[in-house]
Amino acid sequence: MGQLLDVKDPALLYNGFAAGPFERKSWNRAIFKFDLGDKVLVARAANWKFPTEKLGSFGKATVRGSFGTAPYTVTGRQLRSDKSRKNLVAVYSLEEFGPHLHFYTKELRAAPSSSSKT
Repeated sequence: MGQLLDVKDPALLYNGFAAGPFERKSWNRAIFKFDLGDKVLVARAANWKFPTEKLGSFGKATVRGSFGTAPYTVTGRQLRSDKSRKNLVAVYSLEEFGPHLHFYTKELRAAPSSSSKT
């Protein structure tokens, strides 16, 4: 089937296109950059929900910064097929945005820990 469709894993075309999180912690550490419960910052270009954190139509990342300042909590993570359905990419859901909106790893950055502020 893989030769006919010219894809590595033809099951991705038919079966659920999402996988994870996995039972083995070593797999999760190897695949995902963020753990459940981690605090992250969202890229301003990807944040459409909170006006104070958005980049805006005429905003510049060089002026406002590429990432917002409000920390959000990672509540879900999984692997999904990309548009070509030939590769898998990690996506995360955040508590404040709800379970149906997902962010790519490049749209998130670890939030600075509150213990470092003095």
